[in-house]
Amino acid sequence: MSDAPILEAAVEAGAGGRLPTRPQRRAGAERYTDSMSSTLTPKQLDTYRQTMRRRAVEADRRRAERRETAWAVAREAAALLRSRYGATQVLAFGSLAEGRHFSERSDIDLAAEGLRPSDHFAALGRLLTLSPNFEFDLVDLGACPPGFRAVILAEGVPL
Repeated sequence: MSDAPILEAAVEAGAGGRLPTRPQRRAGAERYTDSMSSTLTPKQLDTYRQTMRRRAVEADRRRAERRETAWAVAREAAALLRSRYGATQVLAFGSLAEGRHFSERSDIDLAAEGLRPSDHFAALGRLLTLSPNFEFDLVDLGACPPGFRAVILAEGVPL
């Protein structure tokens, strides 16, 4: 397909053979945001603000509740890793331990010492059955890189 008809139209329109690089706004056309800026009354804006504050408080409450539940599941997971898989030390790390970045999508990050390498995936599979609301990451402290191990030991919370 040739660009000749398009170029001819551009020349006729006074563009000197150049195609416009972006769409042109019609003269007198309102921008979407211009028409939106004055449509809410002060009362409606106040209602909007109150609703957003209420939603933020509710979201914070749900996040705190989920984090509390995650700690309970993490403690249960630690007990399981000790009793069934021989873990000698279990630490929670990541967003659960740190707290500020814990969200409705956060998983439970655990690090364990003393797991046999052959049991790692069986242990992780068993952890995944503890709660339908959480996924797990399981790090073997004996096999992870030294820098990562140092961070986990420094920032992790013993369970």
